[in-house]
Amino acid sequence: EQRALAAAAMGFAALRRTPLLDALRPFAQKLARLSGDTVFLVIRQGDYALCLLREAGSFPVKVFTIDQGERRLLGVGAGGLALMAALPDEEIAALYARHAASYAHIRVSSTALMKAVRQTRAAGHAEIVDTITPGVSGVGVAFPVSELTWVAFSFGAISSRLDAPRRAQMGALLHAECQAWAKDYLGQDAK
Repeated sequence: EQRALAAAAMGFAALRRTPLLDALRPFAQKLARLSGDTVFLVIRQGDYALCLLREAGSFPVKVFTIDQGERRLLGVGAGGLALMAALPDEEIAALYARHAASYAHIRVSSTALMKAVRQTRAAGHAEIVDTITPGVSGVGVAFPVSELTWVAFSFGAISSRLDAPRRAQMGALLHAECQAWAKDYLGQDAK
């Protein structure tokens, strides 16, 4: 646990010192233009997803479910779920056990979380519907930006705008765009 936290802190510190965040900002703006929806960039920080950026899209109803600098447990929110799905099952079980009371407080069972993780892995992107804020849905994709650091981008919108077909469409778009960005900027293939 301590080693994982130290590694995450080191990865986060490295991200803040490098031009990577500067490169991710225009990418987040591009995603907001493409989707019209709010775009969130979160980074894994230990057992949490920390919001580094939030870009509003052009759609008149804005979704601001998390602020820049705010963090949530992994598995909560589309970006946090995408980040969690990249972890081995044993690590997810240990993380859940460490924070069982917090997950229970937001009515997330271990069974429901693992079901969402399996669905995320199968689809290639995370989907949430009315889980954090009633009437709000999202899709998210996670990928590594270094050996120690994973980030996730997600779209958030009102649920009527992000129905099942559009979630699938936006998930595919987000996955393709993140793969292309990782290949261009990092010279790697995103997962």
